Amino acid sequence: MNKRKSLGILAIAAAAMLLFTAVAAGPTMAAKGSGGHGKPVGGGTSGATLSVSPNPVAVGSACITISGSGFAANQNLTINAWFLPQPSVNTGTGSFSFVYCPSGGFWLAGPSSVQALDPNSLAVLATALYTVQ
Repeated sequence: MNKRKSLGILAIAAAAMLLFTAVAAGPTMAAKGSGGHGKPVGGGTSGATLSVSPNPVAVGSACITISGSGFAANQNLTINAWFLPQPSVNTGTGSFSFVYCPSGGFWLAGPSSVQALDPNSLAVLATALYTVQ
């Protein structure tokens, strides 16, 4: 096997391990509250919130809407939805909403989550739980 192919296989294995670890940690991180760490985000008093609609998501659905509010104005965020690529958003006046359509749709039933991350520090700023059924 050539060196380039070996590196490709290694990269795929590493990505799969990272995804497995992230999915396993999702419910634990989500339990920390809407601010991700139980702290207000963006200078507000109530902290940032994140939501998924519809919730529950039907197995086989192609898209969900991810919305957030209570963030700092014009803050760039990475949305960790446990699928690649991870979308980036700008909060504009402190909120955002967009339609997210992962390749292949939602086929794995059970609890899941999305997270709003600071793209520089990867700190979790807000988490939303949803169920695929």
